[in-house]
Order: sequence, then C-alpha cells, then structure tokens
Amino acid sequence: MFDVRVEKTLNTGRGTKLRLFFDAFNLMNAYAGETITVQTGALYLQPTAILAPRTGRIGARFVW
Repeated sequence: MFDVRVEKTLNTGRGTKLRLFFDAFNLMNAYAGETITVQTGALYLQPTAILAPRTGRIGARFVW
C-alpha cells in the first residue's frame, strides 16, 4: 500500500494561512484484505473485506 499527500501553504496576511492539499490513497492498487475470517473451516483466513481501489481527495484548510 502506498499513500501520498501534496500540500501547499499560502500566507493570506494578518497571520492567516490557506492550505491546499491533495491526498492519493492506494496508488499501487493493492488487493489487500482488511478483514480476515479467523473461524475454523473452509473459509479460514479468507478476506471478508478488501482495500478500496485508488482514490483521491482534494481539500483546503483555512488557519487563523
């Protein structure tokens, strides 16, 4: 799994700042199990939930 964040801070005056950012998650598109069955039987160690595919998030933060 590989996640990355790029962030830029802009000074807006009077001690305030605007922070712009971009987050990218699961860049290698890993097929990792998040939840694994631990019960005995035929489904032992089978994943019941997997990691989401590549996703991104764009945002801003105002700091004063």
